[in-house]
Amino acid sequence: MHHNNVGQRYCAKCGKTGGLLICDGCQLTFCSRHAAVHRQELTYQLESIMQEHSVLQQNIERSSNEYFHLQKIDKWEKESIRKIKIAAETARADLRQLIDKPKRQLARISRDIAYDLNSSMKIDNFSE
Repeated sequence: MHHNNVGQRYCAKCGKTGGLLICDGCQLTFCSRHAAVHRQELTYQLESIMQEHSVLQQNIERSSNEYFHLQKIDKWEKESIRKIKIAAETARADLRQLIDKPKRQLARISRDIAYDLNSSMKIDNFSE
């Protein structure tokens, strides 16, 4: 992860803007607290994958039945793809939230400005 010094970025978990880091892997932005949480989540995921790999490796060594091994690999592949799809959907949802929040803020500000302009125009209170 590296420091982000450009523009308005928000933590993908809490929406805060202070002390932000961008994950080089998923490209999401996190505050210091949530960067540590994200790193821990990645550590758990990696440990889980390593454990699955270890179990698969042990099963391969214990049995010489090719079909059994192919089934295990297929199961592992499907489960990995399922987990990746879930992670991708979560990342998409987080990104949509990060994108939509500034849009909503800008729309609110725009409505406020339009209201102020209309009010000034109605009471003839504007400079030429």
